[in-house]
Parts: sequence; structure tokens; C-alpha cells
Amino acid sequence: MNVNQYIVYITFVKTKNHMVIDVITEKFHTKDKLTSVEYNLYINGVKSGYISIDVSTNKNYVTVSHVMRKYRGRGFGKMLYLTALENHKKISTRYHRASRSAQYIWESLVKTYAFRTSFFEDTLTIYNRRK
Repeated sequence: MNVNQYIVYITFVKTKNHMVIDVITEKFHTKDKLTSVEYNLYINGVKSGYISIDVSTNKNYVTVSHVMRKYRGRGFGKMLYLTALENHKKISTRYHRASRSAQYIWESLVKTYAFRTSFFEDTLTIYNRRK
């Protein structure tokens, strides 16, 4: 399988506590089909986290997310999830397979955004629509 990678420097640049925050989007294709999108968090020019979305189906599953330990608990993980949500209109997870840290973010998103659960698919889907 031949995978092509496209890097798109778009999402945003912010400052928070004198840190320069960049989120850089990478898109991965096989032939003519978009398969996944990764949002990479850079803090002061150093890759400090990422979230990867499987877009090969209409579910937009979060397949992996990570923030460096020294930046955890500061909202950067949630910022990555919100960036993905804004760009894909919905994101999904197999909630009970997510790490506890990821579950905290999903629980936080459920408080603000419309969501749907599927018992049989063991999925939680958050929509980019406030309650």
C-alpha cells in the first residue's frame, strides 16, 4: 500500500503563558482516498503532542492521542480534540478502550457538545454542535 502524506500548515497559532502554540495538520492518502488526519501540537517549536483521526470511514475515529507528560493537565489535549472536532464535524471513540486521560477529555466534551452513544458498537460520538 502506497501512502502519500500532505502537510498543511493551517490550524492556528496562539500564545499561552508565553508559549508559542502551533497545531500543524498532516493528511495521509492511499491512492485517491484520504485515510487519516493527524494534528500535531508544537510548543515553542517542539512537537509536544498529537491526535490522529481515522477518516477512512464516516465515523472519524480517534485512533491515538498523546501529550508530553510535562504539558499534561494544561488543556493541550482538549485543544487537540477540539481542533479535530472543528475540522471534522464529529469525532468518535471506542470509549471503554480509551486511556483514562482520554476518557476525562471525552467526559468534558460531553458536557458541552451534542453526542450519541452506541451500545452495540461500543462507541461514543461527539458532534460539533453545542447543547
